[in-house]
Amino acid sequence: MIGEDGSDLKDQLGLKRPYEDHKLLEEVLSQLSATYGVKSFAFTQREMGHTNEYLLKAYLYQDGHLYQTPKTGIQVLDRVGTGDAFTAGIIHGMLEKESPQRVLDIAMASFQFKHTIEGDSN
Repeated sequence: MIGEDGSDLKDQLGLKRPYEDHKLLEEVLSQLSATYGVKSFAFTQREMGHTNEYLLKAYLYQDGHLYQTPKTGIQVLDRVGTGDAFTAGIIHGMLEKESPQRVLDIAMASFQFKHTIEGDSN
């Protein structure tokens, strides 16, 4: 997230990855929601594991609640298009009126799967 001065908002707010302080993260997202009128935030966290392995996790803040997926290890072939795949999963789940956790699970599955496909297609 980018702040008004162009700097990374997580740095301005003192958030550090991995987002282990879930209460702080939920409070920050609640404040952002109230300040800017944004109803939902969805984002991913990617940590390097061993060679070509990432630990992936995703978050969805909606209706005052923070949903998350378990951290999952995956062998990576290509990262290109993974954010688009995650976003497509969020949009699909919301259009299908799935529960917030199901929306996030769909997005995470798409995000993980795209890491295993070479090139910018899904």
